[in-house]
Amino acid sequence: MEKSEIKRIPLFDNIKYILGFFVVFGHMLGCVLNKLQESQYLYAAIYSFHMPLFLFISGIFSNKGKIDNRSKIVRYFLVYIYIMTINCIPCILLNRIDCIEMIGFGIEWYILSLIVYTIIVRYTNNHNKYLLVAIAIIFSLFLGYENRLGNIFSIQKIVYFLPFYLVGVYTDVDYIIFKMKKNRIICVLGGLLLIVCLVMIYVLCEKGYFWQIAFLEGGTDSYGAFLGNVTAVSCIYRLLAYCIGFIMIFSFLCIIPNKKYRLTEYGGRSLQVYVYHMVFVSFINYSWIDKMGEEIPRKYLLVLLIFSFAIWNGLSLFECRVLNALWRNGRIKSE
Repeated sequence: MEKSEIKRIPLFDNIKYILGFFVVFGHMLGCVLNKLQESQYLYAAIYSFHMPLFLFISGIFSNKGKIDNRSKIVRYFLVYIYIMTINCIPCILLNRIDCIEMIGFGIEWYILSLIVYTIIVRYTNNHNKYLLVAIAIIFSLFLGYENRLGNIFSIQKIVYFLPFYLVGVYTDVDYIIFKMKKNRIICVLGGLLLIVCLVMIYVLCEKGYFWQIAFLEGGTDSYGAFLGNVTAVSCIYRLLAYCIGFIMIFSFLCIIPNKKYRLTEYGGRSLQVYVYHMVFVSFINYSWIDKMGEEIPRKYLLVLLIFSFAIWNGLSLFECRVLNALWRNGRIKSE
């Protein structure tokens, strides 16, 4: 199956639906990391797989359709500007002008990364794919030692996630659907590896390595920003994060069913919801969480979980039902 011929595959929409929820929940947890210790393990676990998987799937579908690379880049750039504009709304309405300084360093990095990755794949498409992935990982490991760049244009993060995107570009979808998914031993192995990774993350968090793991597995900044004393082996943290990320990708491909459910359609609209969810998360954070004390009760984890579920499914429902209905009606009238 050529990537240009790929149609909607329930497996990937199911994964994107689950990942979309975890994106919202992860951003909610990010608001209470210093207020609720129990949130730290969940945060580290979510960030070990949700964006690696998103970029992996983006890579798989990078050659889908008839849109040329130039048009893709223009579209991504317009979406990038649009997201930055949208994210200014809660800052202005809640009179949090100081937060506008952070605009451009939030979820916008994902769109910016797609621009960069599209260009890279365009000019390296005929080179050895294994060598390119290895070079991308090695470059990311060494870039972590660079402190002078800071987090300008999310360079650290974009470079960190490039290997996951490249592996997606070079992945054979037929093998996943018709061989890997039908091999019970592989699927059981994927489930067991998922449990091992989650236990490993929990143990590391319990031993006080939360900040090192959570932020290095997200490629947020240089090693010095979170490790303090940087040594020659500091890159091992990021290498471990890569190992966990790739294992998590394999595990989710194994355990998520390739069947269409009622909510599968929502997974196909994940990018649109991804764009808007931070507006609601920001409102909740600036108007409620910020005003709470230094510590909050454990029961608020359930509240954040419910908020996240409501935001994700509410936006998905609005996108899939209301906007689609308006678009169809407008099209019918124009005809």
